Amino acid sequence: MVHRQLGWRRETGRATHWGALIVCSALLTLMPLGASAKGGAFDVRPPGDTMQKIPMTLGPGRAANFVAIVSREYLQSAGRSSRPRFQPYFSLYRSVAGPAPLRRVYVSPSGSDPLKLVPRMQRIPNAPGVWMPGYVDVRIVGSAPLMQSGASQLVIRVYSSAADCGSATVHVLALGARDGRLHDVVQAQNYCRLEAALQPGGVALRGPYYADNAALCCPTKTKASAFLRYDRKNRTWVIAPKYFRLFPAGMP
Repeated sequence: MVHRQLGWRRETGRATHWGALIVCSALLTLMPLGASAKGGAFDVRPPGDTMQKIPMTLGPGRAANFVAIVSREYLQSAGRSSRPRFQPYFSLYRSVAGPAPLRRVYVSPSGSDPLKLVPRMQRIPNAPGVWMPGYVDVRIVGSAPLMQSGASQLVIRVYSSAADCGSATVHVLALGARDGRLHDVVQAQNYCRLEAALQPGGVALRGPYYADNAALCCPTKTKASAFLRYDRKNRTWVIAPKYFRLFPAGMP
């Protein structure tokens, strides 16, 4: 059985056709929303308005039920020389036994955010309508057993920009086997744009490729594709072709 997702998505303030994402349901460990949402009750509500809400199971060991949420808070209305500003948030909630509400285990940005996944937008003093960064976008790609069978990891994409075309980072997040906390096990980064989609065996990446001496205005290859996967034999992440930068962190 194959799930297909069709639609449009925002990247740098304009709509970009995302086409059809084909994801194998044997790898995706999404669960029915009603099985964990418990009527939508949270111990701490997500900040602002919910934009994306995906239930999933995450390992290691005996998998637990979670709900990943992208929300956003209104910062500033559109003016003659500016657009509306919103601060996005990524939150992860765990389902607990019984009628108890979903328990928040992580939120970014926040004062207690060790991973720093989502940049916090800040108003520049004495510069009306100017924020740094100027635009931030967060999207949940999905969850799949990327590192070992029986334990799923979560994939999200974070984009931010200021005066130039910005940068995008695809994060693979996993629960630590010993501490049970969320860890950023690997990052794939690119200038200007980087799309991600789950496929059997890993994560398909797409975006412009920049050689070491290429300017941001002029990518070496406008449309480049690569595949990110975990080499279980050597216990390392690999990307091929090496069009995008890879930063593995490993598990604690």
